[in-house]
Amino acid sequence: QAQLSVEVHCSAGTYIRSLARDLGMNLGCGGCLASLRRTQALGFQESQAVPLPERPGPGAAPEDPEALPLLPPEAALQHLPQRRLSAGEQEDWSCGRRIMPGADSESDAVVVLSDDGRMLGVGLPDETGGLRPKVVFEARG
Repeated sequence: QAQLSVEVHCSAGTYIRSLARDLGMNLGCGGCLASLRRTQALGFQESQAVPLPERPGPGAAPEDPEALPLLPPEAALQHLPQRRLSAGEQEDWSCGRRIMPGADSESDAVVVLSDDGRMLGVGLPDETGGLRPKVVFEARG
């Protein structure tokens, strides 16, 4: 059986299995995938992936999760606009209060940062022009 190796650069929502089927149909021989490997998604490369540790056997201590080389949460949100808060706004945010004004953005979500750049959460613009908390790290009250 003949095989074809293809590398496809595409956007989200592209159906690679359908592409293989359609290519095979146009060639008159049928087509399917022998394997599929995603090497990039949402700005992350396969080379950045961290293999999961082996599951420890019975009675063995699990690996310390703090020792894993994980990326910070904001690394997955680089495509979103950011809003840096003042000290007073940080207090309001940590208590779940809306921030006024919100971000200068048409985005559905905004990464909220402290004045020193720590991620405090994710906010959603509201109809009043404010930024309403959706996810709050280090919440109080």
